[in-house]
Amino acid sequence: MALGHQRPRHNLLREAHVYSAGVSPDRNGILFVTELSGHGDEGMRNWIKTARRALLAQGCNSELLRLAGDARWSALLPSSLRSVRRAAPDVLVYVPYSGLTSKALLRHAALRAASGSRTDILAVLQANPVVHRLPRRIGPRVAAYASERLRAIHTAVAGDSFVLPPAVDAVRFCLADESRTLTRAELGLPSDKPMALHVGHLRRSRGLEPLTELSAQGVVNVVLVASTATEPEEGVEAELRQAGVIVKREFLRQIERWYQAADVYVFPVTDLQGSIEVPLTVLEAMACGTPVATTPFGGLPSWFASTESFRFAPVTELAKTARAMVGVDGRPNRSVLVGMDEDALGGAVVSAIRRVSSRG
Repeated sequence: MALGHQRPRHNLLREAHVYSAGVSPDRNGILFVTELSGHGDEGMRNWIKTARRALLAQGCNSELLRLAGDARWSALLPSSLRSVRRAAPDVLVYVPYSGLTSKALLRHAALRAASGSRTDILAVLQANPVVHRLPRRIGPRVAAYASERLRAIHTAVAGDSFVLPPAVDAVRFCLADESRTLTRAELGLPSDKPMALHVGHLRRSRGLEPLTELSAQGVVNVVLVASTATEPEEGVEAELRQAGVIVKREFLRQIERWYQAADVYVFPVTDLQGSIEVPLTVLEAMACGTPVATTPFGGLPSWFASTESFRFAPVTELAKTARAMVGVDGRPNRSVLVGMDEDALGGAVVSAIRRVSSRG
């Protein structure tokens, strides 16, 4: 199978429900298919961008096809399947908006049949605890899991599998050249107290109570940068603001500055449907040298150990833990991420493609 880079065509293929930029008809490309669209302030969207850059660096021709319309059905629309068929990719990578669910497996099977690809990969960045498996012969050839935890639970959904290493852009997300106080001033944030930060959705599944608890203590300014990718759940923003949490709901192109401004990053999620398996915001905060207080969520314990600057705590103790971490040097977090980059991610995907393709 050829994985060499080819100059992509820049014509825009438009269907009634499908938008795809420059998919090469030469069966040697990797086609990502997803229902996700909009700003890149949501974990799965950002993962797709990272994965595509990683494959480009490996010399692969990687293209993206976004399915428009109702995400529950768009992959099954005739127009969607025609566009996948026209793209004729050598490798299909499906990143379902829902994560791994029984319906996502059915959508993947339809996309796989339409593509005629030699290799197909289902990216499992998040999973429903209960998944009704398809017969192995029509399931994904390969499942790419965000952690060994997910792989152990759902390994039977695919013929082959591998674990995706976490990846963060450590060039963009880096140590600040100035003090947190000055950074906060430049962002228009108060500097009368230390700052705790969370980046994510205004949903109850995020378990945001530790943020209101921390804010109510009155010794830390709590800031929540809310994703624009999902609509706020009714009442959540009002409850946060009432507790004194500063809520910023807009797409921020320099989100790294907000991590650099924070004395501690707080990740309170416990619901496995509330975030992707290895939250990118945690990696980004670490890369910026920010101390992290987090629940032992998803795949985080399989990739990281609790340290002075990165502490796991039960959700009932998270506010207390975060407050105690103010003043801790977060720079050691950055060194933990060495090797967790796009080279590792791209290499893992290409190795899996070559391994499976060699079997015929």
